[in-house]
Amino acid sequence: MNRIREDIEALGKIGKDNRGGNSRPALTYQDLEARKHVVDIMKDAGLRVLVDKGANIIGIREGKLKEPFVSTGSHIDTVMNGGMFDGVLGVMGGLETIRQMNEERIKTDFPLALIVFTDEEGNSFMPFAGSKFLPER
Repeated sequence: MNRIREDIEALGKIGKDNRGGNSRPALTYQDLEARKHVVDIMKDAGLRVLVDKGANIIGIREGKLKEPFVSTGSHIDTVMNGGMFDGVLGVMGGLETIRQMNEERIKTDFPLALIVFTDEEGNSFMPFAGSKFLPER
């Protein structure tokens, strides 16, 4: 629990505003800083990290099979003065689950995909871009 709390609090410092919330609208400087932070910790967890055409960040934990993927995740962008947990808990909860599986050397049949969707708060010129570009299988 300490590690996930530290992850959420570290991300909560990025885009912290003077009203007490977080302001990280999609693809702003604050969001890009948060995205880099998440990519770094995904890599530290041993994930292969990709960015798709919708700018979604996808961390892959390999399985015994190549596909299909089991996916989890959410978003890290916020509305202005948004809450620290909105979206972030879904990303960090998935990451912590993967870390625990790695530490316990759990092998899965299917690969796991941890996805950070772009603009799930719908603030940009192309609202919900990440969901729209995620390829279907």
